[in-house]
Amino acid sequence: MYLLLYLATFVTCSLASASSFTVFIDGEAGTTGLQVRDRLSTRTDLTLLTPPDELRKDDKTRRAFLNKADACILCLPDAASKQAVDWLAEDKNEKTIIIDASTAFRTDPTFTYGLPELNKDQKACIARSKRISNPGCYPTGFISLVSPLVTAQLLAKDSLLTVNAVSGYSGGGKPLMKLYEGKEGDCEPVRATARARRRRSARSRCEEIVQETKGSALRRA
Repeated sequence: MYLLLYLATFVTCSLASASSFTVFIDGEAGTTGLQVRDRLSTRTDLTLLTPPDELRKDDKTRRAFLNKADACILCLPDAASKQAVDWLAEDKNEKTIIIDASTAFRTDPTFTYGLPELNKDQKACIARSKRISNPGCYPTGFISLVSPLVTAQLLAKDSLLTVNAVSGYSGGGKPLMKLYEGKEGDCEPVRATARARRRRSARSRCEEIVQETKGSALRRA
C-alpha cells in the first residue's frame, strides 16, 4: 500500500529523532481508513489519535484533531478532503503533514504526487513535502509502466494509448463487499444481468437518438 510507504518515508527522513509521531486518520471507519489503521496500529514509533466514535464526523472535533496531529491521512470523499485542507490553511497550520487518499488533489500543483517511482527524485520530494496526494491504483500501474519509456525516449509524450483495466468488487466499499462476501452467496449472475440490462438500455436510447435525428433531417428537407 503506497499510502503507508509515504508515511514511513517522511517519518524516517524528516523526524528520525522523534520519540513518537502522532497520526490522525480522518475517515478511519471507512474501507480505506480501516485498512490504514490496521497497518499502522502495530507501529511502535507512531501514536494514532482517535476521536470518540460519536464525534468522528463532528467538524469541530475533526478540525481539532487535524491541528493536533503531526500527520493526517484523509480517507474521505473529495469535498470533505478539500474542507480539511481549507481548515488547515485558515488556521495557518504549516506543521501537519497531509496525505490525501481522494482524487481531490492528484493534479493540484501545491501537492506532491505520491508515486516514488515516478522519477529518481520523487521519493525525496515526497519525504520533504507537507502535502501529498495518493495516486489511484489505475494511474499507479499505468504510469509505472509508461513513464520509464517516455524518459528513455522510447515512447513519445503525445502517444495515444489505451489501457483495459478491470476493478474488483472491493472498490465499491463496505456495502458491496458485504453483498459479495455475505450470506447472499454468489452475486456475479445478478451483476452480469444488471450490466446486460444497462447495455440494452443504452443501446435502445442510442437507437432512439438516431431515429430522432433522422426524423428531424427529413422534416427539414
